[in-house]
Amino acid sequence: MSFLEDLMRDPNVNNFYGNQPYDRNDPYANLNPYAYSGMSPEDMPGDKLYAQLTRMQLRDYQERFQPVEDLLASQITATGTGQLEADLERTRGAVMQGSDNVRGQSNRFRERYGLSAAPRTTGDANATASALVGGLNMTRARDSDRQQALLTGGLGQIAQQARNSG
Repeated sequence: MSFLEDLMRDPNVNNFYGNQPYDRNDPYANLNPYAYSGMSPEDMPGDKLYAQLTRMQLRDYQERFQPVEDLLASQITATGTGQLEADLERTRGAVMQGSDNVRGQSNRFRERYGLSAAPRTTGDANATASALVGGLNMTRARDSDRQQALLTGGLGQIAQQARNSG
């Protein structure tokens, strides 16, 4: 158990935070902005409302985002992330399928003119091998970037990085 879970089980802390029902679709549904309006200014009603809002934000984070962060953090390995092998397999498959598609198109083009399919040449094999090596190296680099982003908390800007990348 995490420190936060232990802390929330403490009855004093639980009474302070309250046991508000949580709705994933509207985490602030139970926030009543007028709940403290009848209080005296000396009792700091604004602070109480702000504290209630902060508690709701924390609960929303714990319910929606923390499990995803925990899952991603568990994927970090000494050499990258747990997704590296699957990414490498997808890259291999994509490069080999692309090579087969190009060879098939070339053969169909030749057959239209009555020529036989050209045998696979050393140049074709070298081009496929070169594309495969480049793709695998790029996949490893992206996995290393993903590992760094997970370790440093840099995934918060992922949408902005995706928009600015090209």
